[in-house]
Amino acid sequence: MQMKLLLGMVVMIVILPSSTVTVRSNISLENCPQTCGDVSVPFPFGFGRPECAKNSSFLLECNQSSSLLYGNIPINNISLEDGTITGIIYAVSYNCHRQKGRSRSVRNFKQQHIRLDRWIISPTYNKVIGLGCNNMAIVADRDGALGSACVSFCNDSADIRIDGSCSGLGCCRTSIPKHVDQVNISAFTISLNNRSVPDVSPCNYAFVVANSFNISKINPLGQWETVPLQLPVVFEWVIGDHQGCQDYCGLNAECSHSDAGGGFRCLCKPGFIGNPYLPLGCQGISLGFTVVCLVIGAWWLSKMLKKRRKMKLRSQFFKQNGGLLLQQQLSSTKGNVENTKIFSTKELERATDNFNMNRILGQGGSGTVYKGMLVDGRIIAVKKSKVLDKEKVKDFINEVVILTQINHRNIVKLLGCCLETEVPLLVYEFISNGTLFQYIHDENEDFPLSWERRLTIASEVAFALSYLHSEATIPIYHRDVKSSNILLDEKYKAKVSDLIWGIKINCY
Repeated sequence: MQMKLLLGMVVMIVILPSSTVTVRSNISLENCPQTCGDVSVPFPFGFGRPECAKNSSFLLECNQSSSLLYGNIPINNISLEDGTITGIIYAVSYNCHRQKGRSRSVRNFKQQHIRLDRWIISPTYNKVIGLGCNNMAIVADRDGALGSACVSFCNDSADIRIDGSCSGLGCCRTSIPKHVDQVNISAFTISLNNRSVPDVSPCNYAFVVANSFNISKINPLGQWETVPLQLPVVFEWVIGDHQGCQDYCGLNAECSHSDAGGGFRCLCKPGFIGNPYLPLGCQGISLGFTVVCLVIGAWWLSKMLKKRRKMKLRSQFFKQNGGLLLQQQLSSTKGNVENTKIFSTKELERATDNFNMNRILGQGGSGTVYKGMLVDGRIIAVKKSKVLDKEKVKDFINEVVILTQINHRNIVKLLGCCLETEVPLLVYEFISNGTLFQYIHDENEDFPLSWERRLTIASEVAFALSYLHSEATIPIYHRDVKSSNILLDEKYKAKVSDLIWGIKINCY
């Protein structure tokens, strides 16, 4: 009943209207478009109407071809989490050493392309590439102070290639210094040991590009001074000082300092997710967490209840099958009976791989025999009978005690039993070479049944029966001697099985 109530609670929570258990998926203001082409446009950015953006600085344009623009710059990605915006711009400096006056440096880069304050070329998400022969690519700050540089060399056009490493042979790479709000990129031709610059590279180039861009797509011999090369560049943006940030952040959001220009950005507080710039953009996930906990709790409780029911049922079968009586017999009797083993269901399930079909040794009208291996390495045969007369449980226990005391070279040894199942399981030593019945009816080249061998087997069986009738502590009468109840061990010695008296316990 407790399980049903708990599962009912979980189901009721799960089927509640989605608005009560899920976080709003909106990234923009209500009645404002969220995408332009395949680019998502989260608030504070917006387009379509001025009120869809936080202010004019965040207002974008979606043209008739569904391209998102910031001024004249195409935008292909905006990330609130990273505080980045990716634009497609011409950010190339070139120096044509064979043509006087043909040089260009990218200066005042931020002011040229970006109107919004606190935007910088990201040092984390961009790189600077130098391309050409005897070329030095230089990155400097606002005041002209050197920030970083790289040099590329080459002898002929085969050396001018761009790959992922750009390690210096016709192509080199360097980073953009952090905390720089203005980047100057320049390409210079240098002289090496009075060697002239190869004619294959009349111009040298330096350009900034996003880390994610595959630069191997670039034509290294292209005339970029006449045909501008448009490349993706990632900018980091912030809002301003802490007070200005508070004016931007919605409910359950807080200001977080950013390395980008020393400004701030809005982030949802711990335990909340969503768009921190929307008035109600950050919403709690505690209810969803509760649902997860309830589901896990229900699963765990169900598992524990099943385990408890299984243990209770095993205990019931153990008592029903005379387990207490057997324990009493074992505690009051000394001698070989001390070797009698009461196996648990868990032990035999592990030994037989949960009574796997592949472990079956034989089947008959009274049950099935499985091959198994105990944890100590002993190979066993487990008899899973079909029926047991409930009125003869006492006789069954007495028979188990007597049979486990028998230790004869020509009789299959009963090791013990398991009483935790509806019908008891009997555990025997494993006899490897099957039954005499198989050798009589199916010729075997490895062991042909000559008259001499038949007489040997017959005499071994006779010794076993004589022992049971005359030498055992209590006379035992087999009642069902036949070839299928005579097993052969690894040396083809006969072993009598299926001892029956009082009640009929058919073994393999």
